[in-house]
This record gives sequence, C-alpha cells and structure tokens, in this order.
Amino acid sequence: MTNFKLRPALVDAHATLHCRPMLVLNERELEFMQLVCTEWTYKEIADRMYLSPRTIDGYRDALFEKLNVRTRVGLAMFAVRSGIVNIDPIAIAYAREGEGLQARKPRADTRLTEH
Repeated sequence: MTNFKLRPALVDAHATLHCRPMLVLNERELEFMQLVCTEWTYKEIADRMYLSPRTIDGYRDALFEKLNVRTRVGLAMFAVRSGIVNIDPIAIAYAREGEGLQARKPRADTRLTEH
C-alpha cells in the first residue's frame, strides 16, 4: 500500500462538508479510509487489517455517521478531498502490476466493416 500517503489524523472537515469545524480520526479509521480507496472488498479490507468483517462494518457505519456520507464512494471522495489519501496514477499502475493485476488492454474493434 505504498501508493497512498497517510495524512495527519486531524481533518479539516469544514472545507469539505461545511458542517463541522474539525474531526479527529484515529489511526485505524485513517487506515480504513485509505483502504476504502482501493478496489478491495470489505472482506479483503478486513483480512488486510486483521479484523473481522463485522468490525469493518462497524468502522464503515461509524464513519458514515461521523463524516455525514452515505456510501463507500462518499467515504472515498471525502478521503481524497480532505487530503487523507493522495492518489498518484503512476503509483497506482505500478501497484496493480505488483499485485498481479494487469492493466486492461483495449478491446479489439469487433464491428463488422463493409468491403
């Protein structure tokens, strides 16, 4: 997980939500937010954090409430907007290769052409 940089736990939510002046996220919440910004499932995140899927559900639900978001996409958007994660497209491409994921090749044009 070197493609994301963890930021300090004090997040300026006012800049992103306009509802609360400051939020404090603990280290595990920050780690969870970082992993939410990947393509991993919640089960895979639980395995990575050495937690049960129910604990991950608890983190997710608590952060939905704390950050006033309703979906995983909302969590990811909050993480990016507030600087919790810094997404570097080049680093992501290398991370995908390192995890055995290959970049998707463009599909061959399958349209029929008239001669």
